[in-house]
Amino acid sequence: MLGAIDDRTVGAGLVSGLGGLFVIGTTVSVLQDVYAVGDSATAAVLENAPFAVVAAGLIVAGVWLDRSGLDDGAVRRVGVRTALGAAVVGIAFGWLVISQQFVRGRVQPVALAWHTVAVGAVAAFAIGVYRARLADRRAALSAERDRFAALFENVPISVLAVRGADDGARIVAANPAFESVFGYGEGAVRDRRVDDVLVPAGDDRSAVGPASPDSLRHERGEWTGREVTLETETGLRTFLCATVPVDAGDVAGYLLYVDVTDREQRKERLRVLSRVLRHNIRNKLTVIRGHAERLATGSVPPADREDVAGAVLTAADDLHGVSERARSVEATIAEHQPTRTVDLAAVAREAAAEVRAEFPSATLETALPSTAPVDATSALVTAVEECLRNAVAHDDDAAPLARVRIDESDDGYYELRVEDDGPGIPDTEWRHIVAGADRSELTHSSGIGLWAVYWIVTDVGGEFSVDVGDESGSTVTLRLPAARQLAATGPESPDAGAAGSD
Repeated sequence: MLGAIDDRTVGAGLVSGLGGLFVIGTTVSVLQDVYAVGDSATAAVLENAPFAVVAAGLIVAGVWLDRSGLDDGAVRRVGVRTALGAAVVGIAFGWLVISQQFVRGRVQPVALAWHTVAVGAVAAFAIGVYRARLADRRAALSAERDRFAALFENVPISVLAVRGADDGARIVAANPAFESVFGYGEGAVRDRRVDDVLVPAGDDRSAVGPASPDSLRHERGEWTGREVTLETETGLRTFLCATVPVDAGDVAGYLLYVDVTDREQRKERLRVLSRVLRHNIRNKLTVIRGHAERLATGSVPPADREDVAGAVLTAADDLHGVSERARSVEATIAEHQPTRTVDLAAVAREAAAEVRAEFPSATLETALPSTAPVDATSALVTAVEECLRNAVAHDDDAAPLARVRIDESDDGYYELRVEDDGPGIPDTEWRHIVAGADRSELTHSSGIGLWAVYWIVTDVGGEFSVDVGDESGSTVTLRLPAARQLAATGPESPDAGAAGSD
């Protein structure tokens, strides 16, 4: 039955069938001219030759259509339109012949020719309008494809074009941003499953793309998104994975991976900063309120009033200092700074000069190389200053001593160590930072500066550690990756004019 025949066979068969029908008609016309009218065979063949060529051309066209690269639906549409066109012209021509034969009793060749030309003109007009609109539509689609291709290639978001498959979403194309973030070019990922290419932080590989093979179809016309942590060229990053279903040929949808790592880091760091700041404010206000109540009730002996007032002022000054440091840290974490080559030795010299000026009674012994290029940001000087300042500020000795040295390790890192002979950094000040403890346990931590050091160092792939002595003293170590390539003008360094001698 016709319903069991595929579209390609129907379309090609209609075209070739019309050609065969016209061949039969042309053959009958030749035989009629020769045997019924008495024309010579040569004259009859020449007269019908153009129609025979057209008929043979339709047969060849049907064969070509069947073997062409057009999809089955397009082949069927071409065949149906060819048949309809032949039917319209045939009906019009038949009507003219029949009307002339029965109305006038004879066929008028001139009138028949003019009427046939008129039908051809109308058909040509309709075809011309259709083709003009089709050309406009194709031009619009081409322009839209060009715009989308430009967007796909240049958008700074990692994008995958995917198609649905029985075993999951498979990649059709990847944009350059995807390659720069994940390290895979389009040739390396084409036709691979999304969850075979992207590696999540956990075990749930379905989180990297559509939840199921049919999800793109089920979610068509909707925007769905979820957060997922994936391995990238620079380590683990957090992305908002957005699924955008479309209907565009072999592309069933687009997967957009928007890097929200910095946003999430800022949110977490602001939460930490807020908790630490609240703890400091609460402690200092408790001290101020306790002394103020004693002064207000007159329970402080006259000889002790000056000391109590001094304690209040000290607590107020400490509170002001904490707020200023929190403001500085907040500004540091709010601003995204690019990683570049920084001279750690020059940074250490500048930091030592700043701390010497702030604590004139302190002694800072330095053992620094002439240069130590590392991959870092301009905030590194803040981290080193904080380590040196922490080493001397919390030493009860009238002339505190701190030692800073830089060594190059065998695994491609520079290590800056700050040693002091003070009471050591309390466990609650650094354990949550270095050991990665739950941020909700920060109730007893007040180390805003240490958090700043940790964030500045780890943001560039470095490491931060604290070693506290058994009785006193502590060593803070900053491990920073050695610069992969020095800039042409040399490593960036702070103003060396403030540096102290080694």
